[in-house]
Amino acid sequence: MTFESGIREQASEAPPEAIRSAAVLYKNEIFTGVIHSDALEAMKQVHPQMIREDEYKNGYVTTTGRFVDRMEAGLIAEQNDQIRESAKKRWSSGRGLWTEDLKPEVIYPNKGEAVKGEN
Repeated sequence: MTFESGIREQASEAPPEAIRSAAVLYKNEIFTGVIHSDALEAMKQVHPQMIREDEYKNGYVTTTGRFVDRMEAGLIAEQNDQIRESAKKRWSSGRGLWTEDLKPEVIYPNKGEAVKGEN
């Protein structure tokens, strides 16, 4: 193995991008939580003024820190087997991914302990 091929092999071993948490995007700021209402609460802590629903976007943050909308999140979650079997038809019907569609270990990564919203 050459030095160059060794680098390529290490790079290909990186885990695939997966869904990490529910999130809200507001003015280029991402707020996260176990569910979207937690993320909204985190946003309100920083921005207490009234924010209209059309001013922010619901989505998810991936393990790479990227914000994705509900449709892209569904595709990522499906590729990583993160969707409950009973929810697979529902999310693919065009409505996008909802937190309740995810397997419990995705929502509660610390053995069932709820993760507080972060900003």
